[in-house]
Amino acid sequence: MGFWNKWFGRKPSSPDMASPPGTPSLVKGDPREFFLAQVEQRLRARETTGTITRHENDFGLRVVISGREMSLFLHRLYADTRELSPEDRERAIDHFLTALSKTPEKTRLTWEEARPRLRPVLRPVTFGQGIESAKPEHAMVGHDVLPFLRELISIDYEDRAAYLQREEFESWGVGFQEVLAAAHANLARTVPLATEPYERVPGTIWSVESDQFHESSWLMRPGFLASFAKKVEGRPIAIVPDRTTLWIAGDAHPETVARLCESAEREYQASARATSPALYTVDEELRVVPYELPPEDELAAQVRRGHVMLAASEYKSQKDMLDQAKGGEEQGAFVANVSIVSPQGSQEAFTYCVWSEDLGTEGLLPEVDLVALGTTKEEVLLVPWPEVRRIVGDRLVAEPGLAPPRYRPTAWPTPEMFEHLRAAARK
Repeated sequence: MGFWNKWFGRKPSSPDMASPPGTPSLVKGDPREFFLAQVEQRLRARETTGTITRHENDFGLRVVISGREMSLFLHRLYADTRELSPEDRERAIDHFLTALSKTPEKTRLTWEEARPRLRPVLRPVTFGQGIESAKPEHAMVGHDVLPFLRELISIDYEDRAAYLQREEFESWGVGFQEVLAAAHANLARTVPLATEPYERVPGTIWSVESDQFHESSWLMRPGFLASFAKKVEGRPIAIVPDRTTLWIAGDAHPETVARLCESAEREYQASARATSPALYTVDEELRVVPYELPPEDELAAQVRRGHVMLAASEYKSQKDMLDQAKGGEEQGAFVANVSIVSPQGSQEAFTYCVWSEDLGTEGLLPEVDLVALGTTKEEVLLVPWPEVRRIVGDRLVAEPGLAPPRYRPTAWPTPEMFEHLRAAARK
C-alpha cells in the first residue's frame, strides 16, 4: 500500500480547502453578496463617488469619495440592518454613507480625545493585513494574544467605529500598554453587560450579552473567564466563533464540551465576522490559553479540530494575500498550501504541507503539524514540524514580517539529514 493510501486512503493529491469564513468569496444567493451589491449601488448613485473595489480578504469596499480614498468595513452595518425591511435597510445604508461623506478629511483625534473611545477587539491574525501591505502607515495597532488571534484597538464613534492605525497611534506619543489599558478600562465600563444562562443541562452554558458589538472582547479581559470558576462545573471553557458571541461553560460534562465544539465550528463557518472555531480556558496563572485534552480523552480529537481549522483558515487567508501581492496564484504558487488531513481510520486532524526539492529557495513553508518530504515517488516522509526544524537547522529560515509565520528554504536537506528525518517520521 502506498504512503498516501496508507495515511489518507486516497491518491497523492492535495485536499481541497474551503474558503475561510468571512472572506468575500461569496456565492450566488448569499445575503452578504446582495448587501454588498446594494451598498455599491447606493454609492454609485452619488455624484461624489469615484472608484469602488471590493476588499480581497474582508467583507467591505475600497471607495474614493470626493477624491478621498476610504476603506469601508461593512460587518457592523450588515448586522445592524439584516432584520430590517428593504426600505428601512436602504435608508440605513444612505444614512451611513451620508455620515461618511460629511466626515471631515482630518479626523485624527488627540490622545485625550481618543482615550474614552478606545475598545479592545479580538480578531484573526490576518485581519487587515491587506491594508498593511498596501500602506504600512495604515497597519492596525495590536498584539498577539492567542495562536492565530490578535487584540486590536477600536475607536468607537457615535455612528461608526474605526481601527487604530500606526500613523494615528504614533502621533499620540504614548506607549501601547497605556493604550491597551485605557481600552480595557473603557470596556469594563460598558453597559449594559449581562451574562445569561443559554442552556442548563447537563451543564450551564453562559452567554455574554452587550449592545456594543464587543462581546468577544471580554474573553481577553484580565480575570473575566477565570471569574466563572464559581459559576460552572469543572474548568471554565469558552468559545468566540464570531465578534458578538461569547459562550462560557465548565468542562465537567463531556456533553457540554462536545456542544461547545459543535457550536463553535458551526457558527464560525456561518459567520461573516468569524473569529475562532476553537475552545479556550485559563491556566494556573489565570491567563487565557487554548483548551486541550490529553490524547486518551474521547473528546481530544474533536477539541483539537477547532484549533486545526483556525490554523488552516488563517494560512489560507495569508496565502491568498501573498499570491495576490505577487500578481496571481500562477505566479505565487511558491506559497505552500496548508491542508487538514486525518490518518485513515482515525478521528485525529492535523495540518500538513509539502516540501519538495523543486521548491528551491523561493518557497514559503508554513509552520504546520506535519511536513511531507518526498525522497522518491515511492517514499514520502511525514515528519513533525519540530523535528524538521531541529534536523535541518538553518536550511529553513523564518521570513520576516509574516503572521502566521512562514519559513524560506535555503537548501534541500542532505542525505545525512534525510536519515534523521526518516527516523523521526510518522509511521
